[in-house]
Amino acid sequence: MSLSVALAPLGAGCLDDGRPLAEYLAELPLDAEVPVSDAEALLPDGEVPDAAPLEVCSQNGGAAIIARFASAHPQAVDVFWVDARCTEQPYGTLEPGASKDQGTFAGHPWRFRDARTRAVVLDWPGAPLTTAAGSVVDVVVP
Repeated sequence: MSLSVALAPLGAGCLDDGRPLAEYLAELPLDAEVPVSDAEALLPDGEVPDAAPLEVCSQNGGAAIIARFASAHPQAVDVFWVDARCTEQPYGTLEPGASKDQGTFAGHPWRFRDARTRAVVLDWPGAPLTTAAGSVVDVVVP
């Protein structure tokens, strides 16, 4: 079985203290301003800041699969597995136009960062937990 997935960028990791973004936002009063980093405040008009945090961490129970990462990004991208604590674990670098078969599990998210700028290029939430064992899932890094 082969499942093809091409995703647009979704976001980056958890908050520095390990809490999911939704938990942090739920604690804010309804009229509170969400803090903006100095870097985001200095962005030129019309530019979009780095993607919002990914709220999905690795989940147990998924079958062993192959994720076929293919880079369409013009720069090298660093590949990270996002563990159960939403912590990035490095898994090498993917050069422009290159592909890599990576053993993983359904329900395990992966993050791709531009190797030069460190900006999040893609957050892939992982294959659904219902993905059959041995499936090959194509993931295109934009």
